[in-house]
Amino acid sequence: MADDGTLLSLAALYLVAVSLAISIVDARSLVIPNALNAVNAGGGLAFAILLKTSSFSSSIIGGGVGFLALLAFRSGYRSIRGQDGLGLGDVKFMAGAGLWVGWEGLAPLLLVSSLTALLFAVFRGILKGHLDQRRPLPFGPFLCAGTLAVWGSQAAGLAPWVGLP
Repeated sequence: MADDGTLLSLAALYLVAVSLAISIVDARSLVIPNALNAVNAGGGLAFAILLKTSSFSSSIIGGGVGFLALLAFRSGYRSIRGQDGLGLGDVKFMAGAGLWVGWEGLAPLLLVSSLTALLFAVFRGILKGHLDQRRPLPFGPFLCAGTLAVWGSQAAGLAPWVGLP
């Protein structure tokens, strides 16, 4: 059996590879395929078991709460604006991300994701000379960035919330 350091390195490589694939596909097509979301969630669940994180239940709760939080946001936005502001792929991605970071990492993940998306939109607007509110913005790459930042800080022991061994 591999030691914790090896498993942690494998988990990091896996998460980076899956996040890169999701980011590229979503940026090009505005869709996160179910297969990539399944690979993300499966990896999160597998590494939560293998790494013996501080609380396996935190990962399970994180997956459920992450899914429900973005589904509620998606539904609320649709009821207020009459159109989708978030795809179901993003909602499903958040379930997988919650498995990786646990419930304690969800708020920081969403904060990093939202702030990076906002900064991107502002800089894109500056470069174009105007903010185009109708132009779709794939949220998957920003969710991936948030997941990598939070999981990485947990793995490195730098996060003030629950971390990995």
